[in-house]
Amino acid sequence: MGAPSGPPVSTSLRVNQTAGPFYTISEAMREAKVGDKIVLTKGKYLESVRMTRPVQIIGEGHVHDIIIETAGRDTVVFETQFGVLRGVTLRQRGTGFWNCVDIVAGEFKVEGCDIISQSLTCISVHRKGTNPTLRRLKIHNCGGTGIYVYDSAKGAIEDCDIFENAQSGVEIAEGADPEVKFNRIRENAQHGILVHDNGKGFLTDNDIFKNRCAYSHARTRSRHEGRNNAAVAAR
Repeated sequence: MGAPSGPPVSTSLRVNQTAGPFYTISEAMREAKVGDKIVLTKGKYLESVRMTRPVQIIGEGHVHDIIIETAGRDTVVFETQFGVLRGVTLRQRGTGFWNCVDIVAGEFKVEGCDIISQSLTCISVHRKGTNPTLRRLKIHNCGGTGIYVYDSAKGAIEDCDIFENAQSGVEIAEGADPEVKFNRIRENAQHGILVHDNGKGFLTDNDIFKNRCAYSHARTRSRHEGRNNAAVAAR
């Protein structure tokens, strides 16, 4: 009788724009297997990243020294069962209906990132069964909404700074039911948190201030629970 096979062995794939062995994220993604870690070194990666298998993408160094940037398309699209993105700056440039991060499936952990979008959203979360964790992010200077959760998606938004977006900081709609807690949501041009069109959600211990409308503005059959949120409107 043979020895039991253990868990699959994960591999680190290093992306370095001058020294390799991988020079682009896309190259590393093509080689990565389930559970592998793609390590990004300092640089500006002008490419769109489509995560179609469960891997980790981890920045090595200061978050502002590791930039993934696109124009005219989504910067990161996540459409697999699970994965991690940590410690990078994400930028979506140019006009149009684009997201900096588009999450359409699975359990995606996005942690410790700085996210900017000149277009539709910084982060879009949608489709039933989608349940990401968005933790310790800076979500700011979006041409639209900071984080938009809709179409029956769930998820957790925790300990984030969400500020200076052209529409609302967080928007919840169409049966989406996320947990939004311990965030600082400020100086957004419309609502701090907007819940509408049958949106749900559990909103707790958020500091919501200096937005045009301070707290969640619910309309059209929306049902959400709020607790211990400090909300102050802009003057």
